[in-house]
Amino acid sequence: MENSMVGNNKSRFYDILTYIFICLPPLLFFIMVNKFAVNLPFRDDHPAILQFLNNFKTSSGVDRFMLMVAQHNEHRIFFSRVVYVVYYYIFGGINFRNLIFIGDIQLIFVLLITIHFIRKALPDNWRMASVLMSLFIFDISGSMNMTWAMAGIQNWGVVFFFFVSLYFYSFDKKPYLFLGALFQALGTFSSGNGTIASFALVLYALLSRDRQKIIFAVTTFFVFTSLYFIHYVPTISQARSTVKMLFINYLYLLGGHVYIGMRRYNGYMMQLLGLCTGICLVYLLPVGRKLKVELKNLPIVAILLFVLGTMTSMVYIRFAGLGEVTPSRYLVYCNFIPGIIFVFYLIKFKSHKYQKPLIITFTVLSLICFERNFRLGYGELMTWRHDVIHNVPDPFTPWDPVVEQATRVQSCQLGIYCIDRESARKENQ
Repeated sequence: MENSMVGNNKSRFYDILTYIFICLPPLLFFIMVNKFAVNLPFRDDHPAILQFLNNFKTSSGVDRFMLMVAQHNEHRIFFSRVVYVVYYYIFGGINFRNLIFIGDIQLIFVLLITIHFIRKALPDNWRMASVLMSLFIFDISGSMNMTWAMAGIQNWGVVFFFFVSLYFYSFDKKPYLFLGALFQALGTFSSGNGTIASFALVLYALLSRDRQKIIFAVTTFFVFTSLYFIHYVPTISQARSTVKMLFINYLYLLGGHVYIGMRRYNGYMMQLLGLCTGICLVYLLPVGRKLKVELKNLPIVAILLFVLGTMTSMVYIRFAGLGEVTPSRYLVYCNFIPGIIFVFYLIKFKSHKYQKPLIITFTVLSLICFERNFRLGYGELMTWRHDVIHNVPDPFTPWDPVVEQATRVQSCQLGIYCIDRESARKENQ
């Protein structure tokens, strides 16, 4: 009896210690957000938020609904626009700093759901995997999403909806499946890769071999993907790279968590790292004969499918050549890869004589990467804040400063956003 109580107390102590370590990366993440986020629009914030709200406020009825589902570049960002509209009507104006925090908070739910799945897959060995996954998810190498209002709400949003939908689909009762389908539909209209997230959920349902889940997921996918492409205007007419370039860029993304921001250097080493990462994923993938996956492991496999599918679209649409640097707003997908590999390793080798040394080595390497990425991300956050305050034009996606100014003036006249940039600049310097 006494031994049992001692064991329970020890287990409780380790649980508390684990949750403390899990909370450290998010805490550091939000300290950085609080330090660098400013209440100023920048780049896509003008058309995606201010211009949209200007048009929304001066329209009515069906026109408002059409604005909500209208295309933004290659995306439909219905959920983001719901956030903008709801925030405006609750608070009577737009505060970009608050929108930044709303976008970033979505990652907390992503982490909580990920830990839930890890505990199911590794009931006896979940602690270290959860701590490391927190480290990867809240790696500040994805600095653009951290302090850019429209990017954070959109890019974190599609990840959020995928994870919430996957969470509800992991249950068997119909009310949960309805919720899973609802979030699957919302995720489809949250970003350009929302259809990829929806398809990953279809694959999850098919691999689960659950008839009800298959019906819900497949029906939702076909209905809302079809709606997504009604009056859709493609923004890219053809592949922008050779097959070789696409493959090599894919290797860069697979090993991207380690080589973030260094794509122009050590090219062969980066390709080798990506190739080794791909081999590890294939070797450790917990899939048996006839594509059979244990239900407790299936959510982690579905997360991998979503990540790989999104990375495929990124390589085809966003990267034109070998010399490009990966924009930091896309790096959340790269950062999931090492955490998934670690979970797969613990699933495959539950009791291995070299397990402890390998776990220690992997943890040390992860901490080294986190520290290196933190320094890189901190520098990018400083540069980003400077560019926002001084409205530095983006050479890749230049916006007409006259149109920007006209958009801000109209927003001020409509009572949506009315902060003088010069005053804000002096305040934040």
